[in-house]
Amino acid sequence: MKILAHRGIHHDVAENSLNAFKAVKNVPVQGVELDVRLTKDGIVIVFHDDNLKRLFGKEEKIADLSHDQINNIASQNNVIIPSLKEVFDLLLEDSLINVEIKEPQVVFPLIDLLKTGGYQQQNLIFSSFIHNTLPPIQDTFQSANIGLLIGNEAENTANPMDYILSSLLKYQPYSLHLPIQAFEKFVPHMLVKSLSQMKEKTNVQYAWWTVNTVSELAPLVQHPNITDFIITDNPEMVIDSLNNGSIND
Repeated sequence: MKILAHRGIHHDVAENSLNAFKAVKNVPVQGVELDVRLTKDGIVIVFHDDNLKRLFGKEEKIADLSHDQINNIASQNNVIIPSLKEVFDLLLEDSLINVEIKEPQVVFPLIDLLKTGGYQQQNLIFSSFIHNTLPPIQDTFQSANIGLLIGNEAENTANPMDYILSSLLKYQPYSLHLPIQAFEKFVPHMLVKSLSQMKEKTNVQYAWWTVNTVSELAPLVQHPNITDFIITDNPEMVIDSLNNGSIND
């Protein structure tokens, strides 16, 4: 099981901030999950929301501001919002980075960044809820690892497992990124059986988000065959639980 820090280590600093990613070096995780959007001046930055309201109390949209303008606002809260390049240069050599694509317009600038930077693909996973944003990356980089984020669209179908399987066959991803709440919404043993069967047929990797409590971690520890990545805001809890064997079948 590989542990990915969700939006960096952000207990005492802002999520997806430069300090949140610097803090990763002090915690024994295998990598991070982060979000990318495009600024007005064409910079791929690490940010979750499409505006600054939640984090900085401003109504401005990311797409309407330059990277410098965003950091002028963020700096008032002692925060630096990094470009994706900055995070790559900081972490990619030694850490896995799961890049979640939040909007279609960021895809081709992201591809350009990957080309010009010469970044190796083995430590990268590109995921999105917008599944059709992923094929251009895989078409450009044959070794790229793409991941399908599965959310409400699956739950709202008549048969969620059929939806997941059809998506798996259509996109042939490296990984499926599943909400941990699936263990509450579906009969657990049936969920495990279906996911195990899909893994046997395709060798798809499973990444679970966002695993923040011991009770959420428990079914993953009990079923390691369907647990490849754990994405969490609380990596210390996950590490301690796994190391101490405090979660049993």
